[in-house]
Amino acid sequence: MNIEHHKWFSPNLNREMELKVYGHYGKPTLVFPCAGGSFHEFEDFKMLDAISNYIEDGSMKVFTIGSNDNQSWLNKDISAAERGKRHNDYDRYVVREVVPFIHDHVKSPIPILCMGVSLGAY
Repeated sequence: MNIEHHKWFSPNLNREMELKVYGHYGKPTLVFPCAGGSFHEFEDFKMLDAISNYIEDGSMKVFTIGSNDNQSWLNKDISAAERGKRHNDYDRYVVREVVPFIHDHVKSPIPILCMGVSLGAY
């Protein structure tokens, strides 16, 4: 299986963010991690194994990203308003950085399937 690791400085989050890409072709699928999770937890928890046939046969191309939950909803040291602001920063990161990256990677502005569990499902 083709696996790529990408990393860049996010101006929306003001820090480096990483993601992984699994597969060579197929429906772009964006995977959000569990609460406070990282870009590699989908692989770490063997979830990738459950869909590997779809990745291998070119039905899916999976993109896994990290969360910002530790700087937003899980950060009890800041106000609720600041947690919300930081979550909005994450939304901008996804919309303005990750989605264009995926569209560029698949060479098409086609719709992206999204999945996640826990806070990642939110």
